[in-house]
Amino acid sequence: MKLMVIDGNSIVNRSFYGIRPLTTRDGLYTNAVYGFVTTLQRLLDEEEPEALCVTFDRREPTFRHLEYEGYKAQRKGMPEELAQQMPVLKEELDAEIYTGKDYLRLAKDEASAQKLFRERLRDAVAGNSLIYVISEKEHLSLLPEGAVRVLATADLDTIRQRFASRMRGNLPAPVAAMLERSHGSFDTEPHEFHLISGETDLEELCNQIVSLAK
Repeated sequence: MKLMVIDGNSIVNRSFYGIRPLTTRDGLYTNAVYGFVTTLQRLLDEEEPEALCVTFDRREPTFRHLEYEGYKAQRKGMPEELAQQMPVLKEELDAEIYTGKDYLRLAKDEASAQKLFRERLRDAVAGNSLIYVISEKEHLSLLPEGAVRVLATADLDTIRQRFASRMRGNLPAPVAAMLERSHGSFDTEPHEFHLISGETDLEELCNQIVSLAK
């Protein structure tokens, strides 16, 4: 199965700031929705995927916010003209996205939510593909037998540069310490494939994963 995964917030922001303001007769801004749908349709026509996954940032703090209070502190909040378009966009996509601990939404308590999520992961092993991106070791226990594990790594300098670019070129000491502390923490965990940023041939890796899944 050919799966297309899209960074929704990236395309939405590019569309909002790159296209002049457009509104409906009722005053609802639509330039971000228009730009997103146009870009998505072009990607679908060019790539012809069998499945589509669009990810969006969530309002809840991530582990980076918890590790460092200043994470994204210099970024301005989402403009109201853009915020009012997000519900419309997500409704049109008709997609539910799981990332991090989103599985907690499956039930009222964490134990029940994890049980349901484990079942979905097990079902995915025997059915359609499901990609679960893990950044915390505690989530490895959720993976069922038969799951294909792909270790994605990059050297520490590359990761530092990427974080610094997101923070206007400045990498605060607490963030640098967090990156150094967590770097390489998954290297000794069992995996079928190893993706090294900037070195691995992604097309070849995808073909190998698909062949293994058949």
